[in-house]
Amino acid sequence: MHDIPQFLAEKEKRSGKAFIRLLEIEYSPGQFVRYARYNKNVSFEGKIWSPFPMAGLRGSKQTTDGSIPAFDILLSNVGREVGAILEVYDIERRPGRILRVHPDQLGDPTAKREEKFIVLNARVSGRDASLICTPLRFDPMTMLIPARKYTSSEFPGLLGSRGIYLH
Repeated sequence: MHDIPQFLAEKEKRSGKAFIRLLEIEYSPGQFVRYARYNKNVSFEGKIWSPFPMAGLRGSKQTTDGSIPAFDILLSNVGREVGAILEVYDIERRPGRILRVHPDQLGDPTAKREEKFIVLNARVSGRDASLICTPLRFDPMTMLIPARKYTSSEFPGLLGSRGIYLH
């Protein structure tokens, strides 16, 4: 979370409010399920995330290049909500994302840590559901590139305090 300025104050604390984990899965085109690992509804990004029991994520071992090829998302199926979705929809190869937000930052849609994934496999029992997922790799082709080159003479603060050494 070192790359999210809004989290800096909370990052260094040893106790306090816990971050909220949000899970979104697009189980059918334009149809989403949104769950929050929290004790009440969460409003974030203009959407409502329902409280739902989910365990921590379980990841497999890292490969030699440091990537994690797959991880499990464990959800409760006691109320058969997840099982009902899996019976009707084939969610394999469907996209999803996991977000971490701080309860004090819910009004700021940029104050999040987001990991996108694809569901590889889904298993359900009477008690729980397990989704085996793979993270989406960074795609440089989706990045926005400036239309022109910007210089430090136009924007003196562009290079920050290190810019004085580059002249």
